[in-house]
Amino acid sequence: MVEVKTLYKNKSNEKIDAIFMMTTNHPLMFIDKNGGIGRRRVIIPFDRVIPQSKKDVDFNNKVKREIYGITKKLLARFTKEEEARTILEDYRRNNESLGVKMRGNHVLEFAQYFTLTDTFAQGMKVGGAIGKSTIQDYQTKLYKAYLAFCDYLNLKTKDILPLTAFKDAFQGAMNEKLGNPIDEQGRSLGVRFSQVKGLLRVNVKFSDNRILDEWLGKA
Repeated sequence: MVEVKTLYKNKSNEKIDAIFMMTTNHPLMFIDKNGGIGRRRVIIPFDRVIPQSKKDVDFNNKVKREIYGITKKLLARFTKEEEARTILEDYRRNNESLGVKMRGNHVLEFAQYFTLTDTFAQGMKVGGAIGKSTIQDYQTKLYKAYLAFCDYLNLKTKDILPLTAFKDAFQGAMNEKLGNPIDEQGRSLGVRFSQVKGLLRVNVKFSDNRILDEWLGKA
């Protein structure tokens, strides 16, 4: 809701149905704590390669001029809410969309290797960057495992998330992987953090920790 103040009238709150179009060379990365973006985000891959001989050098300018017409046509096409929701859900969950998301978000790719646990005691410690790094640390400490994954991907230091940002990003990525489950009150049923005997734990574990052999170069 947006507060609107009109001359000679009382202020009012208005719902604005806006459409934003953003273009980048890479898929956009969102840090989404409550799953609101993940539940609504739809990726439709356009990955068909156009032969050089058929490329239009003025294509970008043509698309810019037709943006409003394209948007209007889409809105006219999906006038039935249930039909639109069904089609968009199919796109949101398909493997191609997941692949695009993972190429643009290494934390989402990292999350694919984990599953939820029933209790925090069964889950991993969150850990940190400092201290020793034995194979047991990588198996039992989530942030240590993340750093090993980043090293495996040869990520630049600027692209590696610090601990606080990582916790938020991982929680959002795991919940998106799980379909952003919520209870009747709208509370998340996915990844949670909790202090257990003085240690911060998270209710996840490796689906198969043998992947660490590959990340650490022992495969």
